[in-house]
Amino acid sequence: MQAIRCAVISATLLIAAALPAFAAQPLTREWKWCLNERDELPVARVIRGCSAMILSDKVPAKVRAVAYNNRGNVYFNNRNYQRAIADYDEAIKLDGGNANFILNRCLVYVRLRDADSAIINCADAVRLNPKNPIAVYNRAVAYDLKGDADRAMADYSQAIKLDPQYAAALNNRCWLRAVAGQMQAAIADCTGALKARPRNASVRDSRGFSYLKSGAYDKAIADYTVALKANPKKASSLYGRGLAKQKKGNAAEAKADIAAAKKIQPNIAAQFAHYGVQ
Repeated sequence: MQAIRCAVISATLLIAAALPAFAAQPLTREWKWCLNERDELPVARVIRGCSAMILSDKVPAKVRAVAYNNRGNVYFNNRNYQRAIADYDEAIKLDGGNANFILNRCLVYVRLRDADSAIINCADAVRLNPKNPIAVYNRAVAYDLKGDADRAMADYSQAIKLDPQYAAALNNRCWLRAVAGQMQAAIADCTGALKARPRNASVRDSRGFSYLKSGAYDKAIADYTVALKANPKKASSLYGRGLAKQKKGNAAEAKADIAAAKKIQPNIAAQFAHYGVQ
């Protein structure tokens, strides 16, 4: 049910920069480790390869920037966010015109829920590459974190314009539209997202909420049930399904779902009430 669904459906992808050609033959092995093109090497080996490139006096600045970026990606994926930021900082110092490095730093700030820093970085990434839907999407997520629904909606719409199949953007715009009472538009967005991710629990949860709020209780129950098959502990789907069952007069099953939801997330009723559903 959360409006902020950062990377829930693998939309916020880190960018592993391509390595420029250079003549430092002794680093060929380390170069390959740092690139890790098949994404199969141990973390320690990737870090070792990138670190060797960073420390070598034979490596041009833009190549070292790539090494910093790729090492930063490893740190990010292992939740070492401060080291990731430090490496992205160095990459940007060496090659400030590379939008991917700035975007990756934005993604760290989104993960840390530092909305202001994320907006600044994603805005810079969008300025350098206005046609990158990932940068626009993540700026939207940052606006969502700040509670700025209008700017978030505008950026989600722009990301969808750039990539009409962008499931994460469609899902999040679906959610914002449902909260705003734009039920048919919300359902259309979530249905579009489900074409790409038919069993994704978050999208099913969003459309279930849209159906619940619009009074289509059978459809809400169906979507919430699919979401719960993928994630049986999803409190918003349990609570939403419980409310839909309650509206249909199925008191016993409704009570069980609602109780299970409150056990997982005690404030779930207040959250639904905040969005106009109780």
